[in-house]
Amino acid sequence: MEQEKKRNISFLLFMGLFAFAADFLWFGIYINNFNFSWYGLDYDGGFAPAGLLGAIVKFFVNLSGTAGEVTAKYGQIYFWNKVMLFLSYVLYILFFAMVLYVVRKRKPERLNLTRWLMIITAVFAFPMFCDSPTFGGAEFYKTLIVLLCLICFFNNWLRWFIVPLCMLGVCISPDFVIRNWPLVLLVLATDILFGKNKHRIFMIFVNVLAVLLTLFVSELSAQAITDSYIENRFAYTDVLSGEKTFEYDDFLRVIDHMSLFNISHEGLLQGVICLVMLAVFFLPYEILLVRFLRRIFQNHKAYVFMFLLCLIPIWVTIFLYDEYGLSCFNMTLYVVVGVLFAVVRGPKDVWAALEEIFSELKAKYSAPVEYILCVYPLLFMPFQDQDVCNTVGMIYKTIIGLV
Repeated sequence: MEQEKKRNISFLLFMGLFAFAADFLWFGIYINNFNFSWYGLDYDGGFAPAGLLGAIVKFFVNLSGTAGEVTAKYGQIYFWNKVMLFLSYVLYILFFAMVLYVVRKRKPERLNLTRWLMIITAVFAFPMFCDSPTFGGAEFYKTLIVLLCLICFFNNWLRWFIVPLCMLGVCISPDFVIRNWPLVLLVLATDILFGKNKHRIFMIFVNVLAVLLTLFVSELSAQAITDSYIENRFAYTDVLSGEKTFEYDDFLRVIDHMSLFNISHEGLLQGVICLVMLAVFFLPYEILLVRFLRRIFQNHKAYVFMFLLCLIPIWVTIFLYDEYGLSCFNMTLYVVVGVLFAVVRGPKDVWAALEEIFSELKAKYSAPVEYILCVYPLLFMPFQDQDVCNTVGMIYKTIIGLV
């Protein structure tokens, strides 16, 4: 047991080094116009859906001794996001530490597989919001909300904070409900679906009710607030003026996110082609997931159905919005963390099923399968906004150029 404790400490130190490396290798230096535009929305004119980020930044700018400033300057927003990016690495490592502590105390035989799943999570998550297409955007903060929910899950009292956290997620952007919330629901339902802690159904009911109520209020005010922003376009084009040019067209894209039902199909053909290519490159992971779900289906039908049901709204975002890379990241995070919680919280046969699949692969190919599965995705990191990822985007442009 003491040896496993030392291994866990070494693993967490390695995760810290990997976070530093991800920030060093992929950090994009600036906030692009679209992500910068999120901070032009706030609550000064009423309850604006997606106005939480601008309101929070204005609050902290005032606290920092610049009260009386009408605007939050680019440099301040940049610094704020750099600090929050560092905080996200700390929270990921804290989440890993809490999971490893629980597994070491209760199910130490599952530690090795748990650590591999965490490495895969970090490979996708750590570089994701370093690059300019995603740095400082709303998706980063919605993912941060999900991460806080995962941390709260491991304490009976903190678990109730998941409800207000999810409401805050909706206030950042209403598409939190279909992009990020499904993972929270799956994690909350994991124990129930595996036949434990059925009394927690009430907690899920409260969570669903609170989130849908917040979404309803948000949608009611969306149209009026949107009209107000558009009518006063000249007043709002200067909200974030200062050290960076503010593009009103990007601001209009942000305004579209005020409602869950505003659909954008910009670059749909390119996005779909790139997604198909990425699906081909990631085919080994898709086969592994299908094999895992098939093996546990016989004894855990409810969990498999819930897993697939919650995945549907994330998958649908590909066709609703033009942020294809973000949809890929949401699906990947959902699958990897969903499987991680199934291994950690599920009965022995769930863990044994995945362990057995890895053993079969190692026996068949005589190769370090875990290392390959962890390193291979780095070729495609980080996922981006409309371009899915640099690697796939370059392949697409090369093919189009030849054609």
